[in-house]
Amino acid sequence: MTEMFNSLQDSLESPSEKLVKTVSGEVLTPKYSFENFVVGKSNQFAHASAMAVANKLGVYNPLFIVGKTGLGKTHLQKAIGYRLLSVDPAKRVCYVSTQHFIEEVISALRDVKLTELKEKYQNGVDILLMDDIQFLSRAHSTQDQFFNVFNALFDSGKQIVVTSDRYPKEIADVHDRIISRFEWGMVADIESPELETRVAILKSRAEADNIPLSDEVAYLIGNYVKANVRELEGCLTKLAAHAAIYNVEITSDLVKKVLKSYISENRRIVNIDNIIAVVAQYYSLKASDLKGSSRKAPVAKARQVVMSLARELSNMSCSAIGQALGNRHHTTILHGTEFISNLQEKDSVFKNQLGQIRSQLMDNL
Repeated sequence: MTEMFNSLQDSLESPSEKLVKTVSGEVLTPKYSFENFVVGKSNQFAHASAMAVANKLGVYNPLFIVGKTGLGKTHLQKAIGYRLLSVDPAKRVCYVSTQHFIEEVISALRDVKLTELKEKYQNGVDILLMDDIQFLSRAHSTQDQFFNVFNALFDSGKQIVVTSDRYPKEIADVHDRIISRFEWGMVADIESPELETRVAILKSRAEADNIPLSDEVAYLIGNYVKANVRELEGCLTKLAAHAAIYNVEITSDLVKKVLKSYISENRRIVNIDNIIAVVAQYYSLKASDLKGSSRKAPVAKARQVVMSLARELSNMSCSAIGQALGNRHHTTILHGTEFISNLQEKDSVFKNQLGQIRSQLMDNL
């Protein structure tokens, strides 16, 4: 236990890292590298687009990465900068938030230094990484300056990468000429991560920080926290700190205790008995069939549906679900969940059936 405690404490300390610095003064670390970005179905396209730009500047110009807060837009943007500077430290990579750019424009207008500002961006930058471009909304003077900077860089063949929490045409009060330029290149979106990706993110972060985390606990956290990557990592940090301070292991019980308020605010829990009853009725079976030893195809499939929905909608661990289904091993639950996940991707009819069962369960709450 002491060894585990020391490991958790060490994980909260910052490891030594290879740092690179942009011309704008932003320090980029391996934390925001491509190697530390977990790829799943929800972000695969955006990741591939960012990798393509990092490997060949100008292949998509501009690259517009869009997604809700905390899904990894900035990670991919910084990963481009980190990769470029790691290969060639002489590259003039500029990372800047749109809010900071607005402040620079305001200051330049006040001090009559627009010429210096234009020189900085138009002639002192090879790659412009601008974060949260949606903040250009209603900043009309800044829009004019950004338009000039964009054109100068683009015409010079220099790479532009921007991020936003909404698609170009959804950004209000921005000149059409700017919106059209955002759509010249590639618009790559990131969606909320699916369960498998959430679990992979947790496992990757835990491994990087030397935090002992079982698959069962990772799946439990992944079921609770669905909004974004930032919340996932925040919950893991909170659990690691709690485990280190109180010298305990990170277990399912600890997750339910530490994340209790979060769970109660963000999740409606479905009882597994209700899941079994609804699934059995849907497939014209008995609850005892699903808990029994029958391996007939219709029964096995319905049982796996219960496993999948229990993982998604209940607050139970794989072991607990296995016990409720006739003392089955937790690996059987993991396999059943994976089978259902793959099946609904291939079979649209089955996917619709699963949706009907899920809706019935949620309507009964």
